[in-house]
Amino acid sequence: MSDTDHETQHHEHTDWSREHASWLSDCDLWIKEHQQAVRELHAIEAAIHQHGRELGEHAAVVREHQHLLEDHEYIMATAEREAQHGVMDRIMAERHEHELDRHEQQRVIHERLREHHQQVVAAVRHLHQLIEQLG
Repeated sequence: MSDTDHETQHHEHTDWSREHASWLSDCDLWIKEHQQAVRELHAIEAAIHQHGRELGEHAAVVREHQHLLEDHEYIMATAEREAQHGVMDRIMAERHEHELDRHEQQRVIHERLREHHQQVVAAVRHLHQLIEQLG
């Protein structure tokens, strides 16, 4: 082998060593980013579970409100059949106003949950599709 070939090889080895150092630096960064991504996924998973609990709680409140509505409707119909007016009308009107306010509050909560749910599901589906494409 000639000196030129040795010199070329030494330069290549030096270049490779620099490239290896760069690659190792990349790997160190990627490992840190990966660890951060895992922490973020755990936080996302916890948030999704919390969202599920909120959905369940909301459904329970809606069911409870539906039962109250049915009770209110029954009492109102009974009062009408039995011609009980006066005090009963005032009580029912107050209860109706209360239920109207409660219903409006639930409407706002429901819409907020709908928007949040749609965003969460879309983001998870998007991430899942990206991972499958890379896989």
